[in-house]
Amino acid sequence: MQIKLLAYLGAIVLKLFGATYRFRYINEGLLSEALKKGGVILPFWHNRIIGACTAPIFRPLDTVAVVSRHSDGELITQIMAKFGHRAVRGSSKKGGSEALKELETELKKGAVIGITPDGPQGPRYKLQSGVAVLCERTERPIIPFIAIAKSRWKFNSWDGFELPKPFTEIKMIFGPRIELCGDVDKTMLRVETAMKEKVVEGESLFGRSPDFQVN
Repeated sequence: MQIKLLAYLGAIVLKLFGATYRFRYINEGLLSEALKKGGVILPFWHNRIIGACTAPIFRPLDTVAVVSRHSDGELITQIMAKFGHRAVRGSSKKGGSEALKELETELKKGAVIGITPDGPQGPRYKLQSGVAVLCERTERPIIPFIAIAKSRWKFNSWDGFELPKPFTEIKMIFGPRIELCGDVDKTMLRVETAMKEKVVEGESLFGRSPDFQVN
């Protein structure tokens, strides 16, 4: 009962906030083009999950989010359901193999799979293997994306969680499209590099530097 109440209240707050956000999409055509031939894997960093959850671009799509079996997973699952996102429960630490099998099935049905590859507990911006393994098994493309808010609250959590402020602009940047490399480690490196580059690109659009050291 408590989780249901918290999910209900959380969803109300996010819907109120989300109704005021001004989304601007960059390279969104990569997603629509890839979906013509089947499912797509969309990784995004854990600290920017709010922008991903509330983005209107995903409303008409069959979206499946990977949610951990961690203690807060059920709350997140119920909140995301109120935005039309289904969930598969599992992570690299618990239930990962079962989750991968479910995700393979969903990709074959043409779903959009949203994964936070540095979750549920980090390290921040460090890719876990699930995204790459899923790509290698299904041969479906990976399209990293990021939602960067112009104005936001940042929390002192392991991921530096961000909550976009009401009425702010959010730039959602897609790409590049990454195909299987024939090797999980190589795919992981390409995806992690691309995702960090999206952070640098997105922050620069608002005149800011990323919250990590750029090599």
